[in-house]
Amino acid sequence: MFGKKITGVIRSTDWIGLNSSLVEHWSKLRRAIFQRFVVGML
Repeated sequence: MFGKKITGVIRSTDWIGLNSSLVEHWSKLRRAIFQRFVVGML
């Protein structure tokens, strides 16, 4: 790994609908902001 560019842990959140389709994808979302988004989307 010397001199080699690597990607660490990638954290993202996906909302999967009832018919197994992707409803929404958040790539960088903190927990506090996530709660506001989900309540707003419901």
